[in-house]
Amino acid sequence: MRILFFFVLAGALLWAGDHEAALYERGVRLVKAGKWEQGLLTLETLVRAYPKTTLRGPAEAAQLFGRAQMREEEGKREAALLTWETLTRVYPKSEFAERARKEMERLAGK
Repeated sequence: MRILFFFVLAGALLWAGDHEAALYERGVRLVKAGKWEQGLLTLETLVRAYPKTTLRGPAEAAQLFGRAQMREEEGKREAALLTWETLTRVYPKSEFAERARKEMERLAGK
């Protein structure tokens, strides 16, 4: 009986890890495709469902990037700049930080 419990528990943990990664990958893919609301919702679901996930920081960085892009699209240039600045300050080594720096430079040149 203990062995069965162990396998069930191990399977559940593996599924949770796979589900976390799948949510993250889907959310990032949507954000990169410019589908801001869907991407942000997916990443928010990841953070709320798995608050202790190791993907929390990367998911929050992706959310900030998506929000900044969305704000710029809405014509809220200053809000976009502030969001990108927050991203680069809080998550300087995230995959989105360098892109955020480039976006800040581009907007500063306007």
